[in-house]
Amino acid sequence: MFHRLRLFAFSLCLSLVMSLPAWAGETLRKISFIDTGNYLLSQQYAYLLLPQSLRGQDVLALRDYAHKLLADASADEWSRILRTANWVHQHIQHDSFNQTIGASSLQILQRAQQGERFSCVEYAKVLRDSLTMQGIVARSIGLQSTSIAYGTLGSSHVADEVWSDTYAKWVLLDAQFGVYPSRHKQPLNLHELYQLQRQGKINEVRFVGFDGRADKKRDSEYLRFIRNYLGFMSFRISSDKGTLNLVYPLAGKNLPLTFQGLPKNQQLFTRNPQDVYFPLNQAHAVFHFAHYEQSYQQFAQAEFKDESEYLKQMAKFAPGGQVVVELDQNMPWFDHFEIRRENANWQKLAANRVDWSLHLGTNRLQIRAVNSSGIKGPISLLELLYQ
Repeated sequence: MFHRLRLFAFSLCLSLVMSLPAWAGETLRKISFIDTGNYLLSQQYAYLLLPQSLRGQDVLALRDYAHKLLADASADEWSRILRTANWVHQHIQHDSFNQTIGASSLQILQRAQQGERFSCVEYAKVLRDSLTMQGIVARSIGLQSTSIAYGTLGSSHVADEVWSDTYAKWVLLDAQFGVYPSRHKQPLNLHELYQLQRQGKINEVRFVGFDGRADKKRDSEYLRFIRNYLGFMSFRISSDKGTLNLVYPLAGKNLPLTFQGLPKNQQLFTRNPQDVYFPLNQAHAVFHFAHYEQSYQQFAQAEFKDESEYLKQMAKFAPGGQVVVELDQNMPWFDHFEIRRENANWQKLAANRVDWSLHLGTNRLQIRAVNSSGIKGPISLLELLYQ
């Protein structure tokens, strides 16, 4: 008898609850961003002249030749960059007038081993390809004097700029001289070097050896050299018109249509630094609510007479804590995403989607892109408050 009374009481309470409005007794949960390091992705990386795969024959052959260079895969990114640059600097000797046409980086290194010397062009090519084979993006750049259009021989120099995830920027590397520019222990790219020259602060720049050594004599000597080549910069890009030479003016004024008096085809000019210095390897997230359509259906069915009634019923159609995060990236040779929830370990994703169930309080999600060589891009932070 007592059991039946208890069951009847439970049924009565349940029927009373079911008869109440859907929003009665519900708690409105609010969701908001606390912080985000989410990136708006630049798509200009698609113009870079890069091999489609890091498993191509030329890449693998160069890796086999330089296997000792690749022995320490655990080194951090910047250490790997400097180690590679120093390795190239030590394996080639300089000759201003010996430029090759069509030789691969492996062939240049093999010929250098036999005692042949090469120009700055070959230094830059070998360093670029030696970084590329490790999944590190680099480009060879022309550094040109203000008189490059009709100047004499030697009006141009070639070096490299590498994209560093460590510093989230492009950095100038000169493999011929074995140095990179640095100010306040921050490596610089060519545009930053020129800006310091324009501001009268270039004497604050140190030209650090790839081996980490500082040398005041080298600073003054390289500064005298590099000042001659702060007129224009250029690098080759890929487009639907074929391979183009993108030219960006530094101290130069009239854009050069010729090169040391010779005609120059496939030239493209820009005065916008963002066309030249764009970020890479980033990941970003686009948010969706898991119950988006259901929320709008519940909203359409609700009835309220005034603003106060609207606020009281908001819990019926507020989205709740089920969030879908879709990921995208601008990383060459992209392989997969990794995520980290709160302070847990990094987790490899099999797709570009994360189902994120929020708990009450602060919720943290970090994302990054990883390429086929294991290079990890900068971290994007997503921090939400659910209360």
